[in-house]
Amino acid sequence: MITPDEAIARLGAAESAGRLSRPASANIRRWLTEAPFVKYRPRLLEDIEQGRWPELDEAFFEVLEFGTGGRRGKMYPVGTNVLNQRTIAESARGLADYITAKKGVGSVRTCVIARDTRHHSAEFAELCARVLAAAGFRVYLFRDYRSTPLLSFAVRHLHCDAGIMITASHNPPADNGFKCYAPTGGQVIPPDDHGIIECVKAASDREIPEKPLEEGLADGSIVWPATRSTPRT
Repeated sequence: MITPDEAIARLGAAESAGRLSRPASANIRRWLTEAPFVKYRPRLLEDIEQGRWPELDEAFFEVLEFGTGGRRGKMYPVGTNVLNQRTIAESARGLADYITAKKGVGSVRTCVIARDTRHHSAEFAELCARVLAAAGFRVYLFRDYRSTPLLSFAVRHLHCDAGIMITASHNPPADNGFKCYAPTGGQVIPPDDHGIIECVKAASDREIPEKPLEEGLADGSIVWPATRSTPRT
């Protein structure tokens, strides 16, 4: 596999040849040189070595917007303009930081997380739980897929500070998303949405701690919510 220095040289050549946009090249350089992105470097080096410039340009030419309801978009293992482990972790940490800023570091902070059946939804939901647990939250993580209305109900029923739904709703199958919910069970609204957006932006420049799932389950910071079926009559 090529080295980061060789990859940077190839970036420059691709940009000069018009195969890679300047914004994408700048974002890729950050992922090749800065510490928070080191775990994604092997895949990025592979893509550059294989000359996957169209895929890389689409994945890196801008930062995927975190709007009022959250983030939705295509999935790709690396990139700032797509859904992957890094952009999901940034979203979860940004939400955690915003709630912590409002309630205080020593306060009880809770979040419930659900997901649909899309590719990587289970992986993304667990990742959100690990990030929030590392940030000092008590997290209720559904084991199996659940509907968005149930997530909304669970936020209120469990008296949580927030909810996260991993879904892209009606988007194409190649997409996924991160939607965040307020204590009311509805999607976040102003001014909270703007505050979360700013915290997500701040998290994008930092390393994001994660607590291992088994550790969280053992110490009670991650909990499987109790569910039961309604008896037939």
